[in-house]
Amino acid sequence: MDSLAAGHSICWMTDLRNPEINIEFNTQFSVPLITVEDVCGSHTAMAVPVNLPDGWVDEQRGYLERVRQL
Repeated sequence: MDSLAAGHSICWMTDLRNPEINIEFNTQFSVPLITVEDVCGSHTAMAVPVNLPDGWVDEQRGYLERVRQL
């Protein structure tokens, strides 16, 4: 979450057993580009630019905190 808040790109689930999720802050797009890629199966990928509202990282931190409390 800290990397996202700082505007750094991230990749999640890079274990080569699950689809990878990338959030990329790229100068080509004015909004983050979200990519999901099936790296171990079909090798299919989908990328979508997403316009995220201000404060979205803090909102996600709140959701994460609630899950951790369960």
